[in-house]
Amino acid sequence: MGLCPLHRESRPSFYVNACKNLFYCHGCGPGGDLIGFVELFLNLPFRQSIAHLQQELVPASVSQLLEQVVAFYQLQLQRYSEGARYLEQRGLHYSATIEELGIGYAPGGNLRRHLATLGYSLELLLDIGLINNQGRDAFCGRVIFPCRQYGQIINLYGRSIGTAFPHRLLPRSKGGLVAWDSVSHTSSVILVEGLFDLAVLWQAGFRNATCAVLPGAGKLSYRATSTIQSAK
Repeated sequence: MGLCPLHRESRPSFYVNACKNLFYCHGCGPGGDLIGFVELFLNLPFRQSIAHLQQELVPASVSQLLEQVVAFYQLQLQRYSEGARYLEQRGLHYSATIEELGIGYAPGGNLRRHLATLGYSLELLLDIGLINNQGRDAFCGRVIFPCRQYGQIINLYGRSIGTAFPHRLLPRSKGGLVAWDSVSHTSSVILVEGLFDLAVLWQAGFRNATCAVLPGAGKLSYRATSTIQSAK
């Protein structure tokens, strides 16, 4: 029994049954399971609440590894002109926006060596999906966007700049709408198709824009906010 985090009170009325994973507030009335609590406490829809809990369960070591990978790809973007040229072709040229979104480039051939010097094993890199079965960078020849939720990287999106299949993600949770934790507090939201559309709009000052990492997930946003614009 403790003070309820869902409303102000001076006497404890919030009860948690840890064995059954249930809660109930005798003061304001809500009750349910862990997912229901996240929905109420963070004001998130069901699928966003699931994604948030998945992100919370990501081991710290994996999260730190992905931070190292993103920093490495950002450095490669400065070293290899083909990545910067592709961003320019897609209308993204403002360095502050590129840096804020953590965009990088994977030229291939040196990620495994770099991570090995930091102490990461080949088995871990294979398990996460950063390295393929041939020992090569799985995102070779792609512009990289880190997919963050509540400050932590939960996945990477790679867009091919050549003839390879356009889209690649790590085989793990993709999360919900991009930057939803900040965008959801605005009075209206602009929903766009993909990450490049979002980046160009942010570059132009439309900070209330969001998108799904994969097509189709944008349907979630119609349940998440009452005022939303679809930009095509």
